Amino acid sequence: MKPTIIRRTRADKLFDTLNVILMAIVLVITLYPLYFVLIASVSDAYEVAKGNVFLWPKGFTAESYLNVFKENRKNTGMLPPNSKRRPRRDARSAATRSWCCWTVKRLLFAMKRKPKLPKSAS
Repeated sequence: MKPTIIRRTRADKLFDTLNVILMAIVLVITLYPLYFVLIASVSDAYEVAKGNVFLWPKGFTAESYLNVFKENRKNTGMLPPNSKRRPRRDARSAATRSWCCWTVKRLLFAMKRKPKLPKSAS
């Protein structure tokens, strides 16, 4: 049996080209922030704060990594320096907790319930 050859039209080629361009743009938009975090972590903090770091690190330094290993409070690294670790106890968090519990309870109840079958007309 002879294989069928599908010829690509000009519209197919144009679609493929535009699709590759669009996917390349999405890739750059997705990966650049990760790259920026990496180059900002090895650049001088003043250069990053001034906005001089764009594609390449400026004022290469490992000071930020040394500070991480020097600090004893590694589990509170994302908190501001003077914050106290206590849970939020306000109306929004209580409402969110109760809504989440209600939703989970409804889902679990729906999974346990057996479906009602229609009565046959015999």
